[in-house]
Amino acid sequence: MNNKISTKRFVLVLKDSSKFFLDDKEAGLVRNAIKQGLDYLEVGESLISRWDFSRLVSSVNYEEAERKRQGQWQCFDCKRWHPFKEKCGCMGGRY
Repeated sequence: MNNKISTKRFVLVLKDSSKFFLDDKEAGLVRNAIKQGLDYLEVGESLISRWDFSRLVSSVNYEEAERKRQGQWQCFDCKRWHPFKEKCGCMGGRY
């Protein structure tokens, strides 16, 4: 089991819902390639057309969006995630 902290802070999402998890350096290269108008970009061992890019987001924002897409919701008080229609048992952030 690998217990290292991940440095992958960004997610490159393609139009076919494929995901590439990128560190700061790789995300910077993707941003520069898009700004320069390059048609293809090498990510890891993959060569990707810029027309296949959907979005580049931080991993925190991506996780939150995925949970909401799956129907989960986050309690405003205690910040825990719950399945759709499940009630939170906290009392204003206290258990």
